[in-house]
Amino acid sequence: MKKIIALFIFLFFLLNGLNAQLTNTVQFKLVHGIYNKPIKASNVKVIVNDSMVKYLVSNQKGLTGFLEVPDGIYNFIISIPEYKEVEVKKYKIKGNGANGKHIKLKLSKDGSSEKGK
Repeated sequence: MKKIIALFIFLFFLLNGLNAQLTNTVQFKLVHGIYNKPIKASNVKVIVNDSMVKYLVSNQKGLTGFLEVPDGIYNFIISIPEYKEVEVKKYKIKGNGANGKHIKLKLSKDGSSEKGK
């Protein structure tokens, strides 16, 4: 009986560990494309298979909350007051786990974007 209980405990922790490895932590930093200054109060919609799965808002430093997602390809729609809506298509997120990944996007009022460093 003790062996069976030990086996269930082992499997529980093993499966929880595997699940944690399949999730990636992502945070966005949104900055103005020319001046490289943070863009506050912008909205980020995370789209998977044409459905919104998460909605994030940037703070005073241009940072959004954290997003937990599995490996995959994602689309993001960013709405900022006084800017054209920006759509980032087919962004690949893979294998950063709990270490986190910061996605810095440089945005312009004309709706263009580029991945920042």
